Amino acid sequence: MQSIRSNFGLLMAGSYGLITSVVLYLSFKSFRPVDPERWAMIVKDTGVGIESHEIGRAFEEFQRIEPREDIRGTGLGLAITKSLVELLGGHIKVQSEVNRGSRFEVIFPLKKM
Repeated sequence: MQSIRSNFGLLMAGSYGLITSVVLYLSFKSFRPVDPERWAMIVKDTGVGIESHEIGRAFEEFQRIEPREDIRGTGLGLAITKSLVELLGGHIKVQSEVNRGSRFEVIFPLKKM
């Protein structure tokens, strides 16, 4: 059996940050092995989407791509999530389409127990 060997608190904080950011728009999520070395958490939302040239900025602190009064947030969720995921040896891939939503794939290394 394979599992993730990591700092449980940071792993949960990073997962919580991403999932919390997406709960407003959640349409799909899954957890799956990518290959024998890596595991992925995939979250797809139906939010406002992110223009391709803005994706990098979405992970900066206090950045909200489209600030709206009807959507609460500080612009920290994705920045914190990215920092924690990278601290655990992982990375985030993003695919997004404006007015359709985004797909976040968080990849973590697997370690055999």
